[in-house]
Amino acid sequence: MQWNVIFESVETPEGILIYPQKNLFYWLPRTAFATESDYTNFRDLIASKTKHSKIS
Repeated sequence: MQWNVIFESVETPEGILIYPQKNLFYWLPRTAFATESDYTNFRDLIASKTKHSKIS
């Protein structure tokens, strides 16, 4: 999937929701990453690549 088709990304305390459409999302839990550093790197990447990002 190309970055320009990602509608929105939202971080929750348990992970990240990636929305390719308004009512469809992919759930990536924190526990899916080997380390907290891997999760942080992914969070920073998704925040920089999506237009509508709610990542803190």
